[in-house]
Amino acid sequence: MKAGWIIAAVAPLATASVFAQDLPFGECRLGYWSSSRNLDHTQDITQGLCFSNWKPSISDSVSFGFSVQGHISNKRDTTGDKARLREGYVDIGSDDWSLRLGRQLIAWGRADRINPTDYFSPRNFTLLVPEDDEQRRGIDAALVQYHLNDSNRLSLVIARFEPHRMPQGLLPAGIVRSAEPDDAEVAVKYDHIGNFLDWSISYYDGYDRFPRYRLFQNVNELPRIHADYESLNTWGFDAAAAAGSWTLRTELTHSKQERAQTGDEISITRAIVGIDHDFLDTANINVQWFSNHREHTTKMPIAVYQEGLDRLNSEFGFHDQGVTLRLSNRFFNEQLKVELASILDTQKHSYVIRPRITYAVNDQIKITMGADIFSGIEQSYFGIRENNDLRFIELNIVF
Repeated sequence: MKAGWIIAAVAPLATASVFAQDLPFGECRLGYWSSSRNLDHTQDITQGLCFSNWKPSISDSVSFGFSVQGHISNKRDTTGDKARLREGYVDIGSDDWSLRLGRQLIAWGRADRINPTDYFSPRNFTLLVPEDDEQRRGIDAALVQYHLNDSNRLSLVIARFEPHRMPQGLLPAGIVRSAEPDDAEVAVKYDHIGNFLDWSISYYDGYDRFPRYRLFQNVNELPRIHADYESLNTWGFDAAAAAGSWTLRTELTHSKQERAQTGDEISITRAIVGIDHDFLDTANINVQWFSNHREHTTKMPIAVYQEGLDRLNSEFGFHDQGVTLRLSNRFFNEQLKVELASILDTQKHSYVIRPRITYAVNDQIKITMGADIFSGIEQSYFGIRENNDLRFIELNIVF
C-alpha cells in the first residue's frame, strides 16, 4: 500500500496517553445492490461495508487522524478495495499555523457536489455507497495552512499523485498504459472568510486523475489505444455568498493540459453557478448550471475510432453543459429524510435521476434506500452509463 511510509512515520508518536482517549467512531452497513458500478452487467450484490475513524490527540497542538474503509461482498472485483486506509496523518500546529502530514482527504470547492477546484480528491467510482463524497480516497500529502488573520488564510499542498479508480466495463483489451506520474503535485490557495461572502483563489500544478485515451499507430502496425495521465496547470476561483435562507455558489477553473504523446497543449474552462434555498424549516432546493469548454480537440478521420475514444474519455464535443437539481426535506422530527437529485446534460439530452430515502430508527440505526437511473443515447455522458442503473437498500449501524 502506498501509505505504508505514513504508518511507519506516525506509529512511534502514538504513545500510551494517545490510546487512552478519543474512542473510534464510524458506521457499518449491510446492504443489497441490484447492480455494480463497474459497467460489467454484474447484478444482485450483497455487501458489508464499514467506515471507521479515530481522532486521538496528545495535546492541544498535536493530534492524529485515522480512517479505514473495508468491506466484504458476494461478488469479486466489482465493488472496489476490500480494505483501504483512507486517512493516516499527524496534525501539528497552533492558532496561526498548522501542518498535516500523511494520508488525508483534502476537499476543496464550494459548489454542490460538482467541484472543478477539488484538485486532490481521487475517487473510487466503483464503490457502492449512497453518497458521492464517500467515494473519496485519501492522498499522501503535506498540507500547510497559515492564518494571516481571522478572515484570511494561505494553504500549500504537496502531494503524491493517485488516479481515480474507474469502471472497467468500458475498457477494451490491449490498452497500452503509461506509468503513473512520479512528480509531486503542488497547489496553493488563498482563502477569505467574510460575513456575507467567502471566496478563494488557487493554483494547481499536477496531473489529470482521469486517464486520457488516444489512438496511436506506428508505421506498418495496427492502431493501438494508449492511456496516459496528462499534466495539468489550473487557476481556480470559488465563492459562496449567503443572504438569509439563500446561498449563491460558484466555481471557475481555467486549465492548460498537455497531451502526453504529442506535446500539444489544450485549454479547458470549467464553470458552475448555483443557488440553494432553505424553506419550510426543513426543506432545501439547489439548482446549478455547469459548463465545460475545450478550445481544441483533435478529431480522428475514421468515425468508428472517434466514437470509441469519445466513450472512453466521456467527451462528445468541444462543449458540455447542463443543469443539476437537488431537492430534500425532513419529516417526523427529522427521522425521515427524502431527497431527489438529478443531472441533465443539455447538449446530448442525457440524464441521471437519483432518489434517496433515509429513515432513522434511532440515533444508532438507520435504513437507506435509493436508485440511480441513467438514460440517453449511446454517444452521451449518461447514456454510456446505463449499465450502472441500480436500486439498493442498506441497514446502517452508527458507533
